Amino acid sequence: RELAASALLASGNELGWRPLALNPFAALAALLTCIAPIAMHIGATRLDGRAQKRLLALVAGFALFSAVIGFLQRTTGALTIYQTEHVGAALGLFANRNHHADLLVAGILLMIALLPHKRSSAQKALATAAIALLVFAVIATTSRAGIALAAPAAVAALVAIWRPRKGLARLLVLGAIGAGIGLLFIPAFTDIFARFGVAADDQRITMARDSMVATRAMWPFGSGYGSFVPVYMAYENLDMMEARYVVAAHNDFLQLALEGGLPGVITGCAAVVAMAVMGWNILQSRASALVWAAWGVALVLLIHSAVDFPLRTGTLAVIFGLCTGIAQSGIRTLRHHANQG
Repeated sequence: RELAASALLASGNELGWRPLALNPFAALAALLTCIAPIAMHIGATRLDGRAQKRLLALVAGFALFSAVIGFLQRTTGALTIYQTEHVGAALGLFANRNHHADLLVAGILLMIALLPHKRSSAQKALATAAIALLVFAVIATTSRAGIALAAPAAVAALVAIWRPRKGLARLLVLGAIGAGIGLLFIPAFTDIFARFGVAADDQRITMARDSMVATRAMWPFGSGYGSFVPVYMAYENLDMMEARYVVAAHNDFLQLALEGGLPGVITGCAAVVAMAVMGWNILQSRASALVWAAWGVALVLLIHSAVDFPLRTGTLAVIFGLCTGIAQSGIRTLRHHANQG
């Protein structure tokens, strides 16, 4: 805490016992933001299967609604709710194209929630068309991570909906790969896919480097949750400074290390381990496709957190809590039935 101590001495204050967080009020605000997703997780574990399916279907429907708004934003250049640097891309109801892409990918995986248990070919075809619409909506966001995550999500969703035999499943995967390659040659998408070619110049690399410098300075206690912006500014590379300021590390695991110190690192590692254990338990329990879809949405948000900050967006955090709660309760319900049998 050398920098904080120097600031106190320079302002005429004496050194002494201080809160662990450099900004206690920001830490309190960060704690309060956890209430909604935690409450959703706990609530989801106490719902029956039908209520859980309705909530997942609501998320899928919300994604379709946001996709339509995103298409209108992309084609007309209007209807943008927030004035951000991402104006021009399909933002839907978000201020950040990456977070809108996360919602759309969640909608792809949860499309199965909109279908009845016994579904007709017409219903499957309609769901497939909806998935295609969401994939194009993700492309319209121009989010590179979103596009990369949408491809496997679409394949998984189609397999869950159509339940093809092994041979047909391979053809489906090959067909999806072929379709993805075909999209690269559509002129309207040229500027979108060109963003993948400049990934090496992404500012996230500089953000990560500066965040690591700040993390070492604050180790092992961290600067306190909610303190990222001013702490990052103190260690930011001056050659990279702009009129805008960096609001997050764009790597939540790294930001946990900076703000939370060693406990933050343990929290990030625990999240990865918990998701892996949950996936293994679902596999062992032979859970339904809906439980797998909920787990998949949580996994997508956790993976994207390595290059962005989706769980710092209230909507996505609540969806994360919903999906982890359903995945956890799905395992418990299946075990209960197994013990009853």
